Amino acid sequence: MEKTNVMPNLRLNLVLLGRKGAGKSSSGNTILGRKAFISEKRSTFNQDFAAKDGDVGGLPITVYDTPGLSGTEREKELRKYEEFLQKCELGLCAFLMVLQCDRFTEEDQETVEKIEELLGEKRMQNTWILFTGEDQLKDKNKTINHLIKEITALEKLNQKYEGRLHSFNNKEKKTRNQVDSLITKVFARNLENCKYI
Repeated sequence: MEKTNVMPNLRLNLVLLGRKGAGKSSSGNTILGRKAFISEKRSTFNQDFAAKDGDVGGLPITVYDTPGLSGTEREKELRKYEEFLQKCELGLCAFLMVLQCDRFTEEDQETVEKIEELLGEKRMQNTWILFTGEDQLKDKNKTINHLIKEITALEKLNQKYEGRLHSFNNKEKKTRNQVDSLITKVFARNLENCKYI
């Protein structure tokens, strides 16, 4: 991504949401280009809300990692998410719904519904689906587009989000192209939808 001439106080906030083990923390690390978050898969503790700052192509970014959602959260727990989301919206903000691309279970569907309920219609305009595990698809000679055509629920999700999706290979650390591409798309969309912030 080329250096951008953005206003000095302009910052893009990216909020990672999804179920435990979907790859939220790993995706946050990929975006920031460093190990900023501890992956829940490799950790025995429950992830709390966390925020880390970074820079992508001259654009200041804050990545917000959230505890894994299960779809069975109580009202008190969801209030914590709501309070957290409001803090993240001070500026340009995008929500990344993180899903594993090698499967889409009933539990994943419940989590998607819970996230949509949590975000509400306004925030959904700046919500993207971020698929993790692109490396596993490459091993099977498939792309994310193949997967979407094969799984009806993912095809419906893609239509609902008007193609606002991206995929990451969190194991690939050498290239920043996947991050640059995501940030460029999210930033452009965010500027278009400033009225929703």
